[in-house]
Parts: sequence; C-alpha cells; structure tokens
Amino acid sequence: TPLHHAAKEGRLEVASLLLTYGADANAKDDSGSTPLHDAAHNGHCQLAQGLLDYWAEPNSQDETGATALHIAARGKSVLFVKLLLDADAKSEVNDGMGSTPL
Repeated sequence: TPLHHAAKEGRLEVASLLLTYGADANAKDDSGSTPLHDAAHNGHCQLAQGLLDYWAEPNSQDETGATALHIAARGKSVLFVKLLLDADAKSEVNDGMGSTPL
C-alpha cells in the first residue's frame, strides 16, 4: 500500500497525510507485514510513533511470526524497542522459529 511505501522510506509527512485520510495503519502486504514492520526494518521511530498514534497494532505478526519488536530487537535499535514496549508490545511473543524478541 502507499502507507507501506511511506513507512519503508521514512516519509513521515506522507504517512501522516495518508493516515489522516483513512489509510489503514494495520494493512498487511503479501508477506503479512504491516507499515509498523516496515518502519522497524528501517529504524524510522518518528514514523512508527505516528502509526501507533493511529492505532497500529504493535503485536501484529508477519508470515514468519515476527512482530515489529522482533525486527527492532534484531536491528539493535534501542529507541525503537523502547517505543514499542511503551506501546504495550509483548516481549514474550514467539516467532515462527520459537524465538522471542528479547
């Protein structure tokens, strides 16, 4: 979706505009990723906060079972991990390989 592309590229203003006009913060792409997953892959914390402000689900899992917290922890993005934990991301969720984010 356009919101996925904005999240991947860190285009905060574009993402904000799309969300304001009704884009689904929890839309999934073909791999089950949400825009929050895409923001986590690229370390876009401000954009992630905007998604969370529009009710993005922090515990949504992609087709591998990974949440945004799994992705942020793998990328060693401490700020992103804190942002997600503050948004009630669950640290005990197992991905498809049985691993938790932390």
